[in-house]
Amino acid sequence: MQSCPSCDIELPDDLKFCTDCGTPLETWEGLKHCSECETENSGLAEFCTNCGIPLPKKKSTAAEVGEGLAWIAVGVAVLLGIIFLWVFIVLITSDLS
Repeated sequence: MQSCPSCDIELPDDLKFCTDCGTPLETWEGLKHCSECETENSGLAEFCTNCGIPLPKKKSTAAEVGEGLAWIAVGVAVLLGIIFLWVFIVLITSDLS
């Protein structure tokens, strides 16, 4: 049995979401396998509960990667805008001379 982190009711281990409040449960993150002692740990654990070694980090989801790429695209667009503005100002001021 597992308990919901939000409403603290007892739930079967095979559920991914709480049946009362809809909160994602630990099993939703999947299990992390310890390469040292072969123990299966909670997907939220950062260290093995049996031997204490660090567990592998969660891989980025496609949505997280896409969000990161969107911010990079915004940064590049802003940088290009600044460069074009600077070139435009330099060309206009050089024509006035």
